[in-house]
Parts: sequence; structure tokens; C-alpha cells
Amino acid sequence: MPAEFIRVRSLPVLPSGKVDRNALPPPGAVPFEPGTPYAPPATPVEERLAALWSEVLGVPEPGVHDGFWASGGQSALAVRLVSRIRAEFGVELPVASLFDEPTIAGLARRVAAAPRQAPMAASDAAVLSSAQLRHWFLQALDPESSAYTICDAVRIAGPLDVAALERALGEIVRRHAVLRTRYPARQGRPVAEVMPSAGGLARDALDHVPHAKREQALLRLVRAQAHRPFDLTAEPPLRLRLVRMGDRDHALILVAHHIAADDVAFTTVYRELGLLYAAFSRGLPSPLPEPPITYGQYAAREARLIERDEEEALRYWTRELAPARDGRPLPTDLPRGPRRSGRAVVHRVRVPGRTAARLEAAARSHGTTMFTMALTAFARLLARRTGDDQVVIGVPFANRVHGDVEDLVGCFTNPAALRVDLSGGPGVDELVSRVHGAVARAHRYQHVPYEKVVDALRTAWGVTRPEPFAAVLNVITASEAPELPGCVTSRMDTSATITTKYDLTLYLQHAPGVLHGHLVCDADLFTERTAAALAGEFESLLGEAAAAQPAKEHAMNATPGDLPVMRRKAVVLDASDAVTMGPLAPDRPLPLVVTAARPVEPVSWAEAHREELERRLLECGAILFRGFGVRTKEEFERFALVFVPELLHYVEGSSPRTALADGVYTSTEYPAGYTISLHNELSYAHTWPGKLFFFCQTAPSGGGETPIADCRRVLESLPDDLVAAFTRSGVQYVRNLRDGDGPGLSWREVFETADRTFVERYCAEGDIDFRWKDDGGLWTRQVRPAVIRHPRTGERVWFNQADQWHPSGLGEELATAMSSVAGEAGLPINARYGDGSPIDPADLDVVRKTAWQAAVRFAWEEGDILMIDNMLVSHGRMPFTGPRRVLVAMGETVRLGDVAS
Repeated sequence: MPAEFIRVRSLPVLPSGKVDRNALPPPGAVPFEPGTPYAPPATPVEERLAALWSEVLGVPEPGVHDGFWASGGQSALAVRLVSRIRAEFGVELPVASLFDEPTIAGLARRVAAAPRQAPMAASDAAVLSSAQLRHWFLQALDPESSAYTICDAVRIAGPLDVAALERALGEIVRRHAVLRTRYPARQGRPVAEVMPSAGGLARDALDHVPHAKREQALLRLVRAQAHRPFDLTAEPPLRLRLVRMGDRDHALILVAHHIAADDVAFTTVYRELGLLYAAFSRGLPSPLPEPPITYGQYAAREARLIERDEEEALRYWTRELAPARDGRPLPTDLPRGPRRSGRAVVHRVRVPGRTAARLEAAARSHGTTMFTMALTAFARLLARRTGDDQVVIGVPFANRVHGDVEDLVGCFTNPAALRVDLSGGPGVDELVSRVHGAVARAHRYQHVPYEKVVDALRTAWGVTRPEPFAAVLNVITASEAPELPGCVTSRMDTSATITTKYDLTLYLQHAPGVLHGHLVCDADLFTERTAAALAGEFESLLGEAAAAQPAKEHAMNATPGDLPVMRRKAVVLDASDAVTMGPLAPDRPLPLVVTAARPVEPVSWAEAHREELERRLLECGAILFRGFGVRTKEEFERFALVFVPELLHYVEGSSPRTALADGVYTSTEYPAGYTISLHNELSYAHTWPGKLFFFCQTAPSGGGETPIADCRRVLESLPDDLVAAFTRSGVQYVRNLRDGDGPGLSWREVFETADRTFVERYCAEGDIDFRWKDDGGLWTRQVRPAVIRHPRTGERVWFNQADQWHPSGLGEELATAMSSVAGEAGLPINARYGDGSPIDPADLDVVRKTAWQAAVRFAWEEGDILMIDNMLVSHGRMPFTGPRRVLVAMGETVRLGDVAS
């Protein structure tokens, strides 16, 4: 009996005629509610809607009664789907329609009744949008303020083609005229004047600054650029600056005023920058088509929609917010002054991966979004702090509800005041339902300017209270750094440039299985201690929301139940007969191979069998999961989080690798012809991961195996006198970490930070001797045991990297060459006995030979996941040919003090 059924139009095949398993939809890709009848699209309109539904949600073969939110829909996807529907059918359809009718059948009825779109009028370059007017007047009220600027910075490592970069940035500015527009006043009102350019790419150089001070100099420069106000009447609202940090090291600083850009705009800028740079650096023309609409055309269209809906919208907002008229303010640590200085206390919010995954599952169960779940937790936090049961939270709506503005650079954001009703002490389940309803109602009127709402409230309430809320929740889309061929790019942490306009602002970024951000508090009102307490309380409330399950099916999830055809999709049966466990070979207990003979949803199956898998891992040390259909790093991350509470960062690493997500890395980036010796990850540190996970996305055409060896067997096979010497003395690890160019790793790469204070604190906590060198580099020394006992099994294991750190691991010729250039004291890494005496290379040859004799190898298959106990099993890498992509994650922290030698 198959474990699961998924309908597809046809089976994808390879050129050989065989079924292309990698192209099949993943198990569980079509969520459903048990008992929900299935009905295929029955009309041409439903078929076209189903195609758009599949495109946006990635769900194959949707039924016309599938719920949008239960199928993985989020607010941003709702906007995208509605914009696609508008473009496809040429109708005016509000986003709120998807909240009212969250099925294909319901949307088909809405499309049939929707009015046709008005033809696009010619743009008036002098017209400003409502968002631009708001930001112009705010800047005019406080010309020295930098509160409405966006600052971002990108580090670029590698041979940068500066001319191509400058040309690409210039082309972006040409394409999006809003980036080169100034706004002088005419009779007290701003008008838009498009300029020829935005001033070009400014240049700075910090490569003359001593290495030890260079990073801090860059941070000061970024802050200075971010806090420099714009004169919107005389200059364009964009500044670009390239900072030279070294021959192959640059930083690109981008500062824009909100009048010209919002958070989504930076995603477009970075995407276009990557495509244009790739073309221009090769002497090719721009590959980008012209934008389908200008910002001026958008502003003119928005004005017509506002005029049409303003009266009804203001009646709604006045009525909706009336119960919160006398809302209580947040209690503060310090008295309120006459005006805000903008100073902020910023505290990081980090949600464990397992909690984030459970929160996503809870959102699907409630038929709602992660935004709603976060808003629910934030509302509970504010209610606790104020003692009020009517909480108003500011929410910036993206307001990109037409498909032609999805990729347009400009400011579209419109704040809305969402009232959350906590009267009657609702449980989490009921409160989520209330918040979902509040968000749905707000979507209907999100395009009416916020300042008009504030004016209407002042008139209705007869008060001069400036705004109906003092706390804001902003769930933002994280822009990826631009991809520049030949270079490695990464976004800098610019949280130090944040200013505040409200008492509290919670910024969150969400990706599948990942949720993190910053809580920004007004430093004039709150201390750092209070900020930390608020952040911790919010994280706790998110955990409670993640554990909540709906007591009953809400109306927002309801689907017709009287149709005769029953659903035939994703029926998950007992998967035990679809999965087998056994050794790689009869004489090789390592690794245990778990094979899915038929499609099985990997996370659900692993959660159901986790205890058994944990027990088996302690027995054999490594488990290979094969045939589970994992394809993406997000799926890999969710699978790993079944076995560990969170993924760890690669702090104090000793090999080059690239971070792909929060806790997911590439495998060691050594040349393909290089053999990586067997080792236990971070065995030289004072904390290390208990579990490692390897995921094969691309299998090499030859070689590239990840050999593994049982460290218990290695210890048993080594000579007694050698084991006694290492057990008695331990291993001393010495490093010389560079600051600029040179062999080995830089201290920033090793500690994943440019903050020297963090490095010094880490070294102190880890009992690591350290010394900053005159050239900005860092020397470290630490002593660690060579043999330890596993904290759960009590077994003794060989656990060190003496043979990998020792110069003899490079081979005699290379080791001699490096020593002659740098001297032994200047080698990037070195290992000695714990008392400082040298280790005989012959002894290390014995260690290497013994480990390789115990090693087991297997050929990678795409989709394989290897989980190993990092203390029971060592691992390495064989040379390979062809592309190879293996991702790595780590979890389950073990501390040196928790184990005995």
C-alpha cells in the first residue's frame, strides 16, 4: 500500500525515458484538511485561477475548495496572487477578497463580479504619491532628522570590476527615475523634478587605516552616512558609496530616503544589480526590459482609488478604532520628554528553529499566517504591560497590490492601525482568530493614506493625540546580497544605524523554519534591561502560540462539505512498510542506512521515529537517510531541526566555508583535488556540536565521498603507549589568524564577527590564550584533551585534531616550504603536546593510518542526508571531479566541562 498519493498531470521523464524523481512534487506539497472534499477546476476561470494558485504557492493540482492559508499562504503571497489575478483578468480586486473567499471557487465568484480596471493614464511627473507626501512633510518638519532613511551595506570580496559596478548602479538609477528626483516646494506643496542622475558612485578608501582599526572605521563611516539627513528639495534621495578596504575587499554603502524606496525596493535593486553587473562585466548590453509602469503613473492611479474609497474607509477606521480611544500608554523607565531624540536601544530577537517550525505548523492549523501569529504574541505582550484589553499596533502594509508595481522601486508602504480585542480573556486559539479577522478587515482599506485616518480620528475624538499607536510590528523581507560573478558578497549588520520613531518597534524576518529580528526601544524611555526583558517575554509568548492548536475549525477555514467527490490527495498512511533500515553492507555496521522505497514526508516521519533513530545513532554513530526527496536547504534545515533544538553557528572554525542560512553552511571549500583528513568537528574548541548533518544537493561525477570512522574503534586500535602519551598531556592548538590578505583564515572568518570585544570575551570564556598582533592579526593558544568520554554512553573515544593541525599533515615538501617562509611560530595552525613539547610526526602517521583503516566510504546520491554523532564518528572528504554541493549543519552543544577525559 503506497504511503501517500499525489495527483500530477503527467510523470516527468528524463531523456532516457525513465521517471525523473527529482522533478516530482515533494510529499506533503498539497496540504489538506481530512474529510475535505476534492473538486478539480470546472470552468475556464477556475482553471486560470488554479494555474496562478500553483505558480504563487508552488502547489500542484489545487482543488477549487483548497484553503489559501492552509496551503501555506502568507500575507506577501496573498498580495502577489491578487496582483496576478488583476493582471490576468483585468479587474479591480482588493486583497481583502482573499480573506473573504480563500478558495479558487470563491475567487472565481469575486472575479466575475469585479469591475474592470480603468485604462492607465499618462503620468504626471510632478505628482507625488500619498506615501511621498507623508515623508516630504515629515522631513520638512524636522530637516535635520535621519529617521526616514534606509541604510544598507554589502561587503564584496574578490576581484571587483568597479567600472561595471558603477555602470550597473547608474542603469538602475536611470530605470527608476524616483531615485533621481528632488522635491522642491511650489506654493507650499512639493512637486517632483526628475534629475539627470543621482550623483554617481562616491569613493572612499580605508586600506590605509591600520588593520586593527579598519573595521571600526568602516562602521563609523556607515553610521555617518546613515545619520546624514537628506535635503529633499535640492538633492536626489539616494547616496551610493564604494569603500576600498583592500585589494580584493570592498564595501558598498547604499542610503535612500523613504520618499524613494521601501524595504521591498532594495530586493529589486540587488536583483537588478546582480544581473546588470554580470552583463556589463562581460561587455554585454543590459538584459532587463523596461519597467511596465512608472512611479508617476502609479501615483496618478493611487489618487483615483483614494478618491473613490476615502469616505467609506474613514468611516470604517473611525468605527474600528473607537474602542481604543482611551488606550493606556506603555509604562516607561524614564519620563517622556517634549520630543523624541531618535536614539534607540536595539535588542536581538532569535527564535529557535524548532519553535519557528512549530509556529508555522500552528499557523497552517489555524488557517492563517506567520504575521498573524507574531501579531498575536506582540498584542499579548503589550496587553500585559499596559493592562489594557484594547491594543492598537502599527503595521506597515506593503501596498503593492498591482502586479505591475511588484518590482518597481519606490515607496508604497502605508501604515495601518490594527486594533486587537483582548476583552474577555481569550485563549490563544480564540485570539488568533480575532487577530486574523482584524488583519483581513485592514487589508480592505490599506491603500487609504494613514495621515487621513489620523485626521479623521482627531476630528471624531476631539483630541490632539498625534497617533493612535506607539508600538509597531514590521515583518520585512530580507534582501539577499547581490550576486556579483567572481566575488563573494554578504550584507553587513547595520542595526547600529537604526533610529526610532515609536516607543517600540519590532522588526522580524521570516523564512521557512527561521524567524529572527530586532526589538527597537526608544532610548529616551527604556533601559537596555527593559528591552532585553521585553524581547525575552515576546519569545516566550511566541512559544506559547506555537503550542496552541485550534479547538475547532474556524469559519475562515471552512470549505463546502456536501460535494460528492472525496479528496484523493496526500493521503498519508502508516509509512513503516515504505522505509527500511539496515547496514551499508553486512560486514559494515557504519553507517545505518534508512531508505524510503516510496515517497514519505521526511520531517513528519523523522518526528514519529525520533526516539528510535536517536537510540540507533548512539549505537552505530552515523545514519544515512536516502530516498526521502529532500531538495532544498530549507527542507534540509527543517529535517535537522527534528533532532536538535537549534542550528549552531560555525564559531572558531578552522576551514573556509560560506554561510547560506542561519546555521546552514557549505562544506569545506578546499580545492576538488584535495583530501580532507578524518577529524571531529571543533574538537579543539571548548564547545562543539554533538550532531552533524550533511546534505547532498549535487553529487559529483566521481569521488567526493565523505569517509567516516568510528572513533571508539580507532582508540582501541592505536598503540597503548601513544594513547597514554596523548591522554596524559592533551593537545596544544596554536593559531595565527590574519587580518588582511595572506595564508590561512582571518580572525573575522573564524569568529564570524568584526567585534574584537566579542572575540576577547569568547577567548576568556574558552580558556584560550590570545594576543593581538601589530599587523592586526590574532595569535591564540589552547590546550584540549585528546581522549574523552561520550556524555551519554560513557565510552572513551579518540577526539582531537592533532594530526590535522600538525604541519606534517601538509606533506613534507609543503610543510618545509611554509616553515621556511613563516617559521614554525608563524604557521597558520600548529599542534603540540599539551605541555608544549613537540609531537613526533611518526606517531601522527600512525594515527592517520589507523583512522583511514577504520574508515567507511559510500557514493553520494542527490537528496542524501547523513547524520553523525560528532564524538563517536570522525569524517573527511575525498577528491572529486565535476560539480559537488554538500551542505552542512550542526546542533546540540556539548561543553568541555560536561565530558571527562
